[in-house]
Amino acid sequence: MTRRTRPQSKTDEEAFPVRVWFYVPKRGLGRLVTPIYDWLDQNVGRTCYAVHSGGSNAKGDRIAVYFRLPSDAQAFVAAFPSLELADGTVFPSYYSPQR
Repeated sequence: MTRRTRPQSKTDEEAFPVRVWFYVPKRGLGRLVTPIYDWLDQNVGRTCYAVHSGGSNAKGDRIAVYFRLPSDAQAFVAAFPSLELADGTVFPSYYSPQR
């Protein structure tokens, strides 16, 4: 019988309930990669975040950053204002009673 290990992304989905998706710039993350990981390591800690592909949608490729705490996600968004949120609220099909 073959045993398969569980994909890390599935484990992280359970461990890190807060997720934020960002669009990857057309030329990639480039010089932002090192500052992003340095910031995460220094401000959140390696055991309190994960980074995965966020798939893609009509606007482009995405990156997903998983956190344990909403405050960490909020601080990350504030620290990297050049990253565009990929939450789907810009699409005409998005519906919210508040809109």
